[in-house]
Amino acid sequence: MAENETIKERLIFFIKHLNIGQGKFEAQCGLANGYVNNIRRSVTPDKLQQIARQYPELNTGWLMTGEGEMLKATVSQSTQGDNSPNLNGDNITYSDTHIIGKFLDEIAEQRKLTESAQTCLATAQAQITDLINQNKEQFAQFMAMLQVMQTAKV
Repeated sequence: MAENETIKERLIFFIKHLNIGQGKFEAQCGLANGYVNNIRRSVTPDKLQQIARQYPELNTGWLMTGEGEMLKATVSQSTQGDNSPNLNGDNITYSDTHIIGKFLDEIAEQRKLTESAQTCLATAQAQITDLINQNKEQFAQFMAMLQVMQTAKV
């Protein structure tokens, strides 16, 4: 098995990079004792947010996918002689941009699916309302016929 293949392995690698124990990491992030060892498939968004708040230098894209660099690019802003800003960064790679693009594409696709599901739900709700109204009308007709039949027997 390749090193850092799973989210759990990547998180342990990051913790080793910090040169602290898992218990200290969990405590600093507000995670339950033993959380890291109990990761099976993924990290829930709320836990990922807790980790990212405590360690903003961690590239969460790398943690989740294994793509890109472990640490976020460090960007510093300086002013040149003509007072125009100059941004300098390191560790910015095509892979980082590619990961962000993939996430944005996935969000757009999820948005389309959500809109489609909302349309289907609205259509289904309208059909249900129509069926309920038809059922009420048929029941009223049935009751009227039943009353006529009972009146005719008497």
